[in-house]
Amino acid sequence: LGGFGSKITWGNFIATLFFHYRLGQDVVNRTKMNNENMYYRNNQSVSVLNRWRRQGDITDIPRALYNTGYNWLGSDRFVENASFVRFKSASISYSFRDFARKIRLKDLKLHFMVYNLYTWTRYTGVDPEVPMFSNDPFFIGEDKADTPPPMSYIFSVNVKF
Repeated sequence: LGGFGSKITWGNFIATLFFHYRLGQDVVNRTKMNNENMYYRNNQSVSVLNRWRRQGDITDIPRALYNTGYNWLGSDRFVENASFVRFKSASISYSFRDFARKIRLKDLKLHFMVYNLYTWTRYTGVDPEVPMFSNDPFFIGEDKADTPPPMSYIFSVNVKF
């Protein structure tokens, strides 16, 4: 896991970009496991429409077995690579130094920042950044459909007297 970014200064403008990533992390997609188990009468994912039905069917989803079978147990079918790169933040600020001096201020800046702009991943769950709280080196995280981080905006004015 890691991060990288850049800071670009041009005249009175300052732009900052930051990305962070996690590579090679396997995650158990528990949500997918619950939505494709075909064990109970609860709602199922539309992907179960591609389940095995008759001899010769080629699919990665087993046959439906109501209240029996082992589709509800974990298997490698639900373990996914949750590698991602997230565009974590972008900010732009503009300093009105000359104007600030005219009105007897040291500096006046407008600042705009956006968090969680975009995530690049092939993970099929809601959010590949699942909590990884463990000291066990063989720990595999579980996606329990936690709400992904929202895109948020901050606009600020910085005045130095």
